[in-house]
Parts: sequence; structure tokens; C-alpha cells
Amino acid sequence: MIDAAKTIKNWLEPIVNSFKDERYSNGFTEANNNTIDKIIDRAYGYKNFGFFRLKTLAIL
Repeated sequence: MIDAAKTIKNWLEPIVNSFKDERYSNGFTEANNNTIDKIIDRAYGYKNFGFFRLKTLAIL
């Protein structure tokens, strides 16, 4: 808990600023990660990373 408190104290200003400024969002990144996770769930048939990469690029 002490380490967590120190981390929050050191980063308090950027944390508060992230809530004030609504222009920035990680929604786009989260959507891409979700899509990649779905591809991975269905990727049991891919023989190598190259096929997986091509499928991911085609979808995104």
C-alpha cells in the first residue's frame, strides 16, 4: 500500500488532468485490442504467425 500511495502521489497531477481533459480517450486502442482478442480466440487453425498477422491486418 505504501508503494501504491507513493505512485499516486508522484503521478497525481497527470491523473487529475486526465479526468479534466475529455479530448483524449483510449477507446480506439481498446476497440482494436478487443478485435485482436476476438481473432485470437478463433485463431486455433492458423499455422503460423504470418497467417494471423494477415487476418488481423485485413480486419483492422
